[in-house]
Amino acid sequence: MLTLISNPSACKTLLTHRLQVLHSFKLGLLSVLAIGIFLSSQVVRAQCSTAITVLPGVCNTTTNTYSSTAIVTITNPPVGILTITDGDQSKTLATAATTSATFTAVFTGLISDGNSHTVTAAPFGCNAATATYSAPGSCTQPVGAQLSLTKLVDKSKAKLGDVLSYTMVLTNVGSSTATNVVVRDSLSTGLTFVTGSSTAPTGTTFNQGTPVSTWKVASLTANQSYNLVYQATVDSSGVLYNQAIITGDTATVCTSVPILVCTGDVYVFRLTAKPGRSSYRWFKNDVELTSQTTNTLDITAPGTYSLAVDNVSGKCPDFSCCPFIVQEDTLPTFRAIAVPATCTGSTTLTNGNITLSNFRSAYTYQYSLGTDFNPAASLSGAPKTIPAGGVIVSNLASPATAQSYTVRVYNSSGCYTDVTAVLLPTVCCSVSVSATPGSCAPLTSTYSTTALISLTNPMAGTLTVSDGPKSLTFATTAGSSTTFAAIFDNIISDGSSHTVVVSLPGCSTASTTYTAPGSCSIGLGVSITNSGTCLPATNTYTATGVISLTNATTGSVIITDGANTTTISVSAGATSVPYSMSGLLSGTGSHTVTATYLGHTASASYTSPLSCSVAPTCSLSATATAGICATATNTYSASVVISLTNSSATTLSINLPGFSPSSQTVASGITNFTVILPNLPSDGVNHTVTISSPDCGTTTATFTAPGSCSVTPVCSMTIVPTPGQCQTATNTFTTVAVVTVNNPPTGVLTVTDGPASLTFATTAGSNASFTATLANIVSNGASHTVTASLPGCSMTTATYTAPGSCSVAPICSLVASVTAGQCAVATNTYSSTAVIQLTNPVAGTLTVSDGPSSATFVTTAGSSAVFTITFIDLKSDGSTHTVIASLPGCGTTTASYSAPVSCSVTPTPVCSISAIATVGACAPATNTHSSTVVISLTNPTTGTLTVTNRGQIQTFQTSSATTSLTAIFSNLISDGASHSVTVSLPDCSTTSATYTAPASCSAGIRLAVTDPGVCIPGTNTYNTTGVVSLTNATTGVLTITDGSSSLTVTVATSATSVPYSLSGLPSGTGLHTVVVSYLGQTASTTYTAPLSCSPACSVTAVATAIPVTCAGTMALQNGKIVINGFSTGDTYQYSGGVVFNSAVALSGPAQAVPAGGVIVSNLANPASAQPFTVRIYSTSGCYKDSTVMLTPSVCTCPANACVPLVVKLTRRVRR
Repeated sequence: MLTLISNPSACKTLLTHRLQVLHSFKLGLLSVLAIGIFLSSQVVRAQCSTAITVLPGVCNTTTNTYSSTAIVTITNPPVGILTITDGDQSKTLATAATTSATFTAVFTGLISDGNSHTVTAAPFGCNAATATYSAPGSCTQPVGAQLSLTKLVDKSKAKLGDVLSYTMVLTNVGSSTATNVVVRDSLSTGLTFVTGSSTAPTGTTFNQGTPVSTWKVASLTANQSYNLVYQATVDSSGVLYNQAIITGDTATVCTSVPILVCTGDVYVFRLTAKPGRSSYRWFKNDVELTSQTTNTLDITAPGTYSLAVDNVSGKCPDFSCCPFIVQEDTLPTFRAIAVPATCTGSTTLTNGNITLSNFRSAYTYQYSLGTDFNPAASLSGAPKTIPAGGVIVSNLASPATAQSYTVRVYNSSGCYTDVTAVLLPTVCCSVSVSATPGSCAPLTSTYSTTALISLTNPMAGTLTVSDGPKSLTFATTAGSSTTFAAIFDNIISDGSSHTVVVSLPGCSTASTTYTAPGSCSIGLGVSITNSGTCLPATNTYTATGVISLTNATTGSVIITDGANTTTISVSAGATSVPYSMSGLLSGTGSHTVTATYLGHTASASYTSPLSCSVAPTCSLSATATAGICATATNTYSASVVISLTNSSATTLSINLPGFSPSSQTVASGITNFTVILPNLPSDGVNHTVTISSPDCGTTTATFTAPGSCSVTPVCSMTIVPTPGQCQTATNTFTTVAVVTVNNPPTGVLTVTDGPASLTFATTAGSNASFTATLANIVSNGASHTVTASLPGCSMTTATYTAPGSCSVAPICSLVASVTAGQCAVATNTYSSTAVIQLTNPVAGTLTVSDGPSSATFVTTAGSSAVFTITFIDLKSDGSTHTVIASLPGCGTTTASYSAPVSCSVTPTPVCSISAIATVGACAPATNTHSSTVVISLTNPTTGTLTVTNRGQIQTFQTSSATTSLTAIFSNLISDGASHSVTVSLPDCSTTSATYTAPASCSAGIRLAVTDPGVCIPGTNTYNTTGVVSLTNATTGVLTITDGSSSLTVTVATSATSVPYSLSGLPSGTGLHTVVVSYLGQTASTTYTAPLSCSPACSVTAVATAIPVTCAGTMALQNGKIVINGFSTGDTYQYSGGVVFNSAVALSGPAQAVPAGGVIVSNLANPASAQPFTVRIYSTSGCYKDSTVMLTPSVCTCPANACVPLVVKLTRRVRR
């Protein structure tokens, strides 16, 4: 067992999903044992033996501590590590192979307590030795007094709000009286002292503090004990500690307070133990986590977590006495509906309500506006109990457009579920408008504005929408609530305020104001920063400059200087872009540089440097040709033919990005030279070889590599599900799905059955079977589809039928009775009254209908109830009518009656309706479409016509003059399925129309790594390639990231795949995850980087800085940096600062270390210490950075003491 010591201080952290206080503990193990493992030599050595002697020191009266000295002698030690331990302290020393060696370890700060101590010396490959000694007694108490402190707590596990009772027991186990004892008692964060809960024994004083309290005991005789009890309240989760300390003894107790998380929460708790142990064994629910062997553990799932460490016995291991506990609670379930406000004439009442159902009485609620709950804007204040009837608000005003309210319901653990209820606008004539200006178009400095107009129950007429002098009109249909979009184009971007006005005669006028975007006209300028210097070897120069931009968008700037042209990419928002044009001919007089960008031009003039030609200009040209792919290695060779003109003896540098550069010395007069680049990976992409010479300039040659010729096995999967039996206690069952994968890639296999899901890791090329046990699925007799998917492989499915329900509930029954009223002569109608009595009902919706008329009621499980409904405006026809009452899960009942005979003078015309439904195209951005339903009416009745389409409902008011109506439904999901639209009009009839929705057009994305690459020894980097597969692609930008490397690729409409390549990635970096994002969607895959192929770095040189010297009182500019211990061929660079920066190297490119090692000798005297970092390269290409400090030299003499001899004798110059 290990003793776990905690620092009373703690910090607070937040859970991802819920505010929950958690302790982050700083843990200390009582001893550290470091074990080095070495390979044993094959040479037979003499027997090794160990001896140890310990010399304890005397007690220090100031600290009541002492030190001990351990002397260890080892005969014939092997090479390894010697560990010497005294209690909580340990020392490690290196041993070398010799005949005999002696080692000394000093341990300080040991408590003087008079106890026996055992010191252990454990060398590698040799026997361990121990020595026992007695610590000096306490020197803060009289001789013979020895105090013992015990700490107790009444609960090892508690919950938030619990009260813990702590007991301190102070005992004098010595032979004389102890005096003036002070016990320091500390509570960790998360515990609150209960005021007045402590009673100090007579003769003692307890001073309560936060977080440290003190208990003072004036005297304690031999064998006497005092007990102090007090209480503290738990107000945080985690592991809470209480620690009491006296000189020479410490007592600590702990209590585990489970952290409550909710189903679906994503969290990571990191437990950290003190490093240095030889092994760490983590346990979850008393089962060892064999893969967790470090001093840290990341927790992402519920359970009880504890730790055991080696080499400590008789003490409590970290997280063992008080394990770290995470508990999970289920989410509450309920239903929420929003009931619209009603109207009085044309006035809308403020009586909309939100009603909850199917909830538990202990639940509490809050609600806010919007589709996401906002606790900072709760309209109901703090959480409160749900009223018995479920109505949480009943004074909602009718919104201009559908208003979402999100209701958050909490259970007793604080877990919550959000349900959004939409409050529809009341059917009273109203108009509203919102306007959204677009972005300024840089090419024209104009924008467009989209005005969205919502009409509720309008009359037939002309809707006029205007934005300043621009206006649009739309025809409206009586009673058809709808939305219009008015788009005004080509408005000047001037940053001014605009008002959009909407009017409909007979309804109302509405307006909204917006601010136009400011002008975004593109600005372009050119400035010359350096007209260059003539290079004698080529009689050419390089000119540099800066392109200045205003309101830049993504594009390219074309820069011309006479016959020379270069193109530079511009990113959106850029304000300046530098450029450089090389190889310009000297002595050519005045030049004009012209920049062209998106139809804009700018220019600047300069004069070229004078000619400096002394010899014919040397030039280079090259051609490159790729060979064929070798299937055995999937590689090829490329040949580069280099042509030279007017060349003297020179050195050619050949560089192919991603591969080791090479150089070749060419004799004078050589006109052609061929270089072979072998073992290049066949990737099918374009490559550019750069050939450069210090005498003849630089040229490039481009070639296309052959495509890959390696063959990859095809990945395939099968899945077989087996459903279990229904469990009557929960009405659920478990499905076991077996997935077999052949030739898989490395990735994550996902198995889903509805909401249930499990994942498994796959290894590339390793055939395997995975068993997914999916539990707690509702037994409902329905068909289920189990899906297995693996990125880079395929997706497979299998279907099975769930077992039927096996839950047992009280028998529900319902009885109906109905009474008919008298015929009304004016309308030839009557009313009927139905009474429905329920016994043991289930929670649900009771539907009662009388012919085309119907009504619904919400029922509560277990409570008998009676519902009464009156159906009006029924036709008096003397026939038999049947009232039908049904409640799902309970049954259906009927009651018949005879309607009164007709009492009208003239027969009523027969009413009929018909409908035709048409669909629009799928919108790829949302994968939705609209449908239009045209309804024709003959002899309609006056009433409300209802059109229902896939959960959306529209209503229209009809009269005897109504002949046709049009309903437009938007934002319908495109799924390629057949759908039915239902149209009904009370006292007339019900009809339907069927249409087929367009197939899904949402963009799909999938990622596969085609080649993880091979390590390039020169740079220890690799290149990786892959393919992004697309479905229903539209024009957009695709972003691919691999760690810190990323690239973007433009995707064209209808593209099905996009290849990519990432280069310069560091080898030996283990598992990589490639992530691709496109139009709000992401996909990822993993692969393993090739092993490192970097040669071992053997740079042994170091750098030092030498301050400037003085000439009298003047500091000279002769500070130096010197490299010592360098090897022939070593090169260097250096820069200012503590980190080397090659971009601002003060020494330019890498150059050979001078013979004396002095790389700079003219550094100025700094005002304060100035750091420089020197990068030293070996001949193999690896390097070491050495940071030096150039300290300031003080060259002023002290006052009245300017004779050097006096300075030397009185005070040394401060360095």
